[in-house]
Amino acid sequence: MACDFPGRKSGDVWELLRAGGDAIEEYHRTGGTPTQLYAPEPGAAGKMNTRWGGFVKGIDRFDANFFGISPREAVKSIRSSG
Repeated sequence: MACDFPGRKSGDVWELLRAGGDAIEEYHRTGGTPTQLYAPEPGAAGKMNTRWGGFVKGIDRFDANFFGISPREAVKSIRSSG
């Protein structure tokens, strides 16, 4: 398997899997705190209805062109994910 996990060594992923762990964490991006961005009801404008998820560190280094994703779609996806 060949893949790149920004900010992590490939061995870290295998170690996580071997240990039976997961990579779920509380939302903590610089765009706001979980309290500012969270609302328990689905569909609340500008809010998420969960404070936990699997986030890709270094998403700004994602090579959308390599995967055939247009720059417009890539920016749209990044904004909707946090």
